[in-house]
Order: sequence, then C-alpha cells, then structure tokens
Amino acid sequence: MSCIERLFWERGRGGVARLDDVQIQLPGHRQPDLVLPMPVLSLIDYSPADRCAQLQPEHGGRRDMDGAERTACAAFLHRICDVPTLDAEA
Repeated sequence: MSCIERLFWERGRGGVARLDDVQIQLPGHRQPDLVLPMPVLSLIDYSPADRCAQLQPEHGGRRDMDGAERTACAAFLHRICDVPTLDAEA
C-alpha cells in the first residue's frame, strides 16, 4: 500500500506534516522533534515521492538527508499524525 508522506517546515513560517489523509499544521517557532541529535534548522523538506529529502542548518546551506534523518522524518510523520508504523503492526 502506497502512502503520501510530506514534511515541510521553515523556521519562522511554519509548515505541514502530511501522512495520507491526515494533515497537521506545524508552528514556525518550534523545530519539529525528529528524535535525533540535530543542529538548529532553518528548513526541513521531505517528500519521498518527489525524491526530496533535504535539511538546511541555521548556519549553512541546504543538504541532502542521510538515511537516519530520512527514517526519523518518516517516524515523526507517523508519530504526529498518530498512524502506526509498519514495525508497530508486526
């Protein structure tokens, strides 16, 4: 089963977390908690269907996410949208 995953967040402006039909607005004043040690970020742009997975640290340019960061984004979406992950269903 294919699902829609989208996480876009920008410091000061906010963003959106979307997993299938669940969409949640994210405030711009608080960085999403990806449960990984992260620098202060200015931007998170995660959309696997569009082959986009990038972060922008507050003091640096945009960069591609590593595997752990992509996994953390997917887990964040499942957690915030309250949808069980495949691991939880096993």
